[in-house]
Amino acid sequence: MARIVRYDIRLLSHLPCCSTSFHRSSSKAMRNLITATYLTLLAMLSACAPSAKERNTALVAEWVGRELIIPDELVYTIMGDTIDYDPLDADYTIVAYIDSAGCTECRMKLNKWEEIIAQMNSDPTIDVNFLMVVDSPDVKEAIRVQKRGFFDYPLAIDNAALFKEANRTLPDNEMFHVFLLDSSGSIVAIGSPVLNPNLLKLYLKTAGVEAIVNDIPMHTDVGMKSVGVLADDDSTVVKFTLRNSSSQPVEISGIVESCACMDAQADSQIIPTDGKVEVSITIHGDTATVRNSAQVFFTDTEQPLLLKTISYAKKQPAASQAAPRQPKY
Repeated sequence: MARIVRYDIRLLSHLPCCSTSFHRSSSKAMRNLITATYLTLLAMLSACAPSAKERNTALVAEWVGRELIIPDELVYTIMGDTIDYDPLDADYTIVAYIDSAGCTECRMKLNKWEEIIAQMNSDPTIDVNFLMVVDSPDVKEAIRVQKRGFFDYPLAIDNAALFKEANRTLPDNEMFHVFLLDSSGSIVAIGSPVLNPNLLKLYLKTAGVEAIVNDIPMHTDVGMKSVGVLADDDSTVVKFTLRNSSSQPVEISGIVESCACMDAQADSQIIPTDGKVEVSITIHGDTATVRNSAQVFFTDTEQPLLLKTISYAKKQPAASQAAPRQPKY
């Protein structure tokens, strides 16, 4: 990258040629010379300075392939509950770093992230984790934002700036504060699909998430839902709404669950034209993060509609160790 040298026109004004002792015509000639010299310097600088596209390309090349450091000291929470969570326990992980200076809620954009997480998990063969690191001294406000948005995915509220300290060369531009990692923690893509929706296509392609094209006119607004924190002796019900946008009724022939720990039921087997049906999935808790899915099959079609859920377990202190540091709410 070419080094940019800054020139100050005031430096030129102190040259002897600008002295008031010179004849007025000579001064005018010198001013013209100074102006011409300055314009020439500007032209040279413009020619040498890299464009925004070139700078971004260099930044991406610098970061892709590097390991993003996720400090062990981070505490993961959902709605104020501390969870037992390994961000890299998936095929891929999206890490979004939020510098919450100013409007915390505006920067977090939780509703957008929920849509992106669902799309990244639209392939039944690929699991994608999510972690938002919120660099903020106001832990209570970050939790309030999460609760207001009903956002049941993990946050690490970093009131000690641990993440920024561990990754000291973070770009200044918040566009490059989002990373797609592989299972080893290496960066395979960088850039915010929230601030630039075109980057979502890059993330989907990089993770190998194929577009699911159904041969039936059925769809659901969100194909993946988080149930948040669920105790191992507890259960909850997640509801998905399926819509039929065709000119013919559609019949559900069956629902296949991924494990015996869940039960899925539709409130009707027939979905009328322009109608909808609700599928209720009962999820039972566990002692770890659990991903489940249900495939809804339809008569006269081969392609099922996939519904995914994820639940998280509360973090339990080890019997032989002191309880982990808890953020103050």
